Amino acid sequence: MSERLEDIAAAIVADGKGLLAADESSGTIKK
Repeated sequence: MSERLEDIAAAIVADGKGLLAADESSGTIKK
């Protein structure tokens, strides 16, 4: 299962967006 999670995480990072950006407010992202 950990391999599957790694594949998903790699795909998210490769997309160029990442997880942190999704957790930030719109005001913070604009900085």
